[in-house]
Amino acid sequence: IIDATKAILHSDRNVKLAQYPFYLVYARELYRLKNKFASRTLWNNLIILREKWISWGLEPQILYRIEREVFGLVPTPPLGESGQPTTTH
Repeated sequence: IIDATKAILHSDRNVKLAQYPFYLVYARELYRLKNKFASRTLWNNLIILREKWISWGLEPQILYRIEREVFGLVPTPPLGESGQPTTTH
């Protein structure tokens, strides 16, 4: 997890070296969430975690890359009452 996160950070020239520890903490927190929760509960907690770190100055695009490339988390469309994905126009 740490090496994969560092690879993402090294590949983006806009990430300041002083921010590396914060992105690594994000990855560790996300690892704990992924091992503790699944499905909708995981996504709800992921959104809260992401917003916390964005409010602390981390770049959303880097956080999304960590979610996708390190943990394989890809957003799914929200489900309606019928259990089918809802669409927004």
